[in-house]
Amino acid sequence: MPERPAAVAVVGGGIAGMVAALHLARAGLAVDLLEAEDQLGGKLRAARVGEVQVDVGPDAFVARRPEAVDLCRDLGIAHDLVAPGVSGAAVWARGRLRALPDGLVLGVPTRLGPLARSGIVGPAGTARAAVDRFSGAPRRLLRRAGPTPVDSASSSNRTSPPRSTALPESTCRSAAITSPGGDSSAVSTTSQGTTGSTGGEDRSVGELVEPRLGHRVTRRLVDPLVGGVHAGPVAALSAEAVFPALLSASRQGGSLMRALAATAARPPAGTGTGTGPVFLTLRSGLAGLASGVRRALDEAGVTTRTGTAVRRLVPVVDDGSPRWQVVTAAGTFTVDGVVLAVPAPAAARLLGADGHDDGLAGELRADGHDDGLAGELRADGHDDGLGGDRHGHSRATWSAARRRLARALGALDYATVNVVTLAFDPEGPARRWRRAPSTGFLVPAEQGLLTTGGTWLSAKWPDIYPGGPVLVRLSAGRHGDERATQLDDAALVRRVLGELRAVAGDVDDPLDAMVTRWTHAFPQYRVGHRSWVGAVMAMAGPLPPLELAGAAYDGVGVPACIGSGRRAARLLSLRLLGDHAPVDDRPGDHSAPTSRPPLPRSPAGQTRDSQPRDDRSPDSDRQRQQR
Repeated sequence: MPERPAAVAVVGGGIAGMVAALHLARAGLAVDLLEAEDQLGGKLRAARVGEVQVDVGPDAFVARRPEAVDLCRDLGIAHDLVAPGVSGAAVWARGRLRALPDGLVLGVPTRLGPLARSGIVGPAGTARAAVDRFSGAPRRLLRRAGPTPVDSASSSNRTSPPRSTALPESTCRSAAITSPGGDSSAVSTTSQGTTGSTGGEDRSVGELVEPRLGHRVTRRLVDPLVGGVHAGPVAALSAEAVFPALLSASRQGGSLMRALAATAARPPAGTGTGTGPVFLTLRSGLAGLASGVRRALDEAGVTTRTGTAVRRLVPVVDDGSPRWQVVTAAGTFTVDGVVLAVPAPAAARLLGADGHDDGLAGELRADGHDDGLAGELRADGHDDGLGGDRHGHSRATWSAARRRLARALGALDYATVNVVTLAFDPEGPARRWRRAPSTGFLVPAEQGLLTTGGTWLSAKWPDIYPGGPVLVRLSAGRHGDERATQLDDAALVRRVLGELRAVAGDVDDPLDAMVTRWTHAFPQYRVGHRSWVGAVMAMAGPLPPLELAGAAYDGVGVPACIGSGRRAARLLSLRLLGDHAPVDDRPGDHSAPTSRPPLPRSPAGQTRDSQPRDDRSPDSDRQRQQR
């Protein structure tokens, strides 16, 4: 009898789940991809606004992380990649839009002259930054520096010209805002997913920046840029997870600005050469990437089930093997392994669907570290969970492990962002925005506006929108600010339109408007996030083969989510197929190698032997995550 392929289920049809399903199928596994919505792609979605097809999720990805570009090459659509037609961005500060200064590294200035000339933080803010810039400097530099740049800021209202490169945008928030970065030599890291290990204690971005550079730099530059990407305040965001270069620079002593300037001259490992466009998209829009992967899934033989919500996942012993029951409204089926590529709260519900707590789970400490209760999951230290009268104990072990993992996943907080896409008469006052000098603008939270940022879509993508209505996209909402969710669509459009007029000048009413609400869609990478990731990955160890993927773990951008899906597919393939797992030499596999032991497989393709083994620890997994 021919050996049947191992069967796996991928739950979640966003880009991470789609990529995981594709590579699992290419490894020779039988794959079911299940998505509760009626289409695949997650936030890679488009809709018609003003009779034009427009991305209502992300509209670009960071090109210097290679995963998305390599996926496009793999799919044969790289020839359709295009770069923005303009670069740079502005921030609403001190009563008007002001171009972001050169020399920013994720919002942190490294040069005083451009900061002063921008006028964003004013003379007092520039003087405060100068204290850091010359902190610990040799005396000869202090003498040579002379007066601080406050005088030049006071005597000039000039705004620095747009830089030669666009600013990194998050996968999900790039639908509406322009975010972190600087010129091409200054981008040292992006929150699209971080690289490298900082070592030592994690701290918040705000905690590191404000004492050194002052509250004006923090609130008018760093918070709109870094916080804008993650839809959360930098006072709470993990530097280790979203800005590891900042954490490393803060430990060097002396000037934070000078330490970051040294890192800005070289691109981080794994991000390419630092040349070429910072952003790319497809001529058909970024939703076309999901369409390309969907075609590849069909070619690879993946069974795709849209409109199919998974109700719960139950670990079972089937013919002596640890497996998963996948329970849906349409029925129940059993698989050898699962990739959970849904937001962490949804994953928590699937794993802890009965809602009961047997008291074995303990608590996950706020810093993400295990509280030492893992031993209760294997009380005898030798339970293989599969033999004879040990079946009952295996189920108890799995129940405790499942609930414990569900509790940890459920602890991750999320923010809601609302995107408003507007189409204006091309012959009206809005026509000036077709020639906007930048990709968009940001609004600091201290301004009190509902709008957090905007993108001049027609100016940013002239190759995609060469004619027709003038397109503008605005975003509203961040963690802790739920005002936008309390307005209906019509009221939200009126509110952000009024704020657009206040920020960018008067304009006629739009020809068309669309509101897209990304509810609880942006994971908050709190201090200790990397430790939390390592802990939840380790908690999956006692269960049948299970991998986690998506924006909750490896970064919020399209490239990071692609990398997360590939990592999950590789680990699950190795676990199920062992030495028979194919080496994936296709482009775009930048995950670190792993030595996770596979489960031996029976001739029927089922796992046998003992309870799933897993050599993952929070530390080893965290090192992989920080590649």
